[in-house]
Amino acid sequence: MKVENTLNDYVISLPKSIFGTKYIDKLLSDLRLIEISSKTKGKESDVSELASLIDSEWWNTNKDKFAK
Repeated sequence: MKVENTLNDYVISLPKSIFGTKYIDKLLSDLRLIEISSKTKGKESDVSELASLIDSEWWNTNKDKFAK
């Protein structure tokens, strides 16, 4: 595992032999939620928008389990 610190970003390299696609998808989903929640200031409209984004993210991750 390697972390590169650039001017505006962290670039993380993870070996494919250790981290499978499901783990990476879950990690990215969690990071997206952290990113989204960092933008809210606690107003009710922001919380509502965050809840919608979380629901959308969950559905995108899990829809294959329910759609036939």
